[in-house]
Amino acid sequence: MINTNNGKVFAPHIQNKGARQNARYNNGAEKGWLTTDEQAALQDARAADRATLNAAKSDGVVDRGERKELRQDMRQTNRELTAFLWNGDVA
Repeated sequence: MINTNNGKVFAPHIQNKGARQNARYNNGAEKGWLTTDEQAALQDARAADRATLNAAKSDGVVDRGERKELRQDMRQTNRELTAFLWNGDVA
């Protein structure tokens, strides 16, 4: 269950994806693979993903289209994280 401002959402795929992204982010930050600017950009992207989930939940139901939009947003965040981890910059 994911807690949102509007209640809880049962979305195991989204929750697992978020957990994996958080682990990759934490590992990159801990090892110095992410600069502070990259960390800030990723935190903003994750906040936007959470805002999308909150907006989807606002009517009480996260329908198929809203889940699709959220998955697309999370994929984009994942692409950004991968690019930052592999760009050769170090903190």
